[in-house]
Amino acid sequence: VAFNFNLESKHAGNKQAFNNLSFRRAMSMAMDRDAMVNVAGYGYPTLNDYASALGRGYHAWNNEKAQTEFGQYSQLNIENAKALLAENGFKDINKDGKLQNADGSAIKFDIIVPNGWTDWVNTVQIAVEGLQEVGIDASVSTPEASAWTQALIDGSYNAGINASFVGVTPHRQYETAFHSRHKDATRFSATRFSTPELDSDLDAFYATNKADEQKKIMDSIQYTIAKNTPYIPVFNNPKWYQYNTARFAGFFSADNPGGNPVIHPDNPERLLNLLSIKPRK
Repeated sequence: VAFNFNLESKHAGNKQAFNNLSFRRAMSMAMDRDAMVNVAGYGYPTLNDYASALGRGYHAWNNEKAQTEFGQYSQLNIENAKALLAENGFKDINKDGKLQNADGSAIKFDIIVPNGWTDWVNTVQIAVEGLQEVGIDASVSTPEASAWTQALIDGSYNAGINASFVGVTPHRQYETAFHSRHKDATRFSATRFSTPELDSDLDAFYATNKADEQKKIMDSIQYTIAKNTPYIPVFNNPKWYQYNTARFAGFFSADNPGGNPVIHPDNPERLLNLLSIKPRK
């Protein structure tokens, strides 16, 4: 789960700010990820403070060099965020407590999140508090899920909380978010960040089946993401799933980990869970 900031925003002041690397890094340092996990997510998600957005589940792929060089920008540090903004020309020109671009243009945006997605709504509220603390005029907007999705796809939004696909390797989350072929096609590429080098690495990853070559390519992908902070990862979701054992037993759980039980059309493993369930005698 990450915050997307539309690099092709139709609001000139926001577009200028979002395309400033130091501004994106400052926003990342204003994010209280611990509160997002433990307050908004009730402790169920897993903190994602990787500069590359990798996530704990893929730590075996981690590019330590990328984390060492850029990991500071994924840590909560309000004072450093303020200093970074000041150093890069963002000032409260109007003396209203809100920062403007160096040329005086306004920075003001809503962060869209689907209405009713309470953990994400609370996550955005925590993000807004941090952004406002460093002088960024951000607020929460809660459209219906269909409108949120369409805005992310067509680029009519400024900022939004979003998520990426995951797969057996980190490749899927990066490819769906950043390969240029997905631009304007899905909500997962909403940030609209891509480079020829990143496209080349993403294409090359599965062109080889050699583990050492794949690790080198994944190191390069992670380094590009960490260096550029195209979006701001905050946490990784758990597998959301509920069951009731009053009349049936055999549900997949931490004690019976037979597969992914999530009831979703994209998850064929749910059939294994169904076959495991038996009536109580």
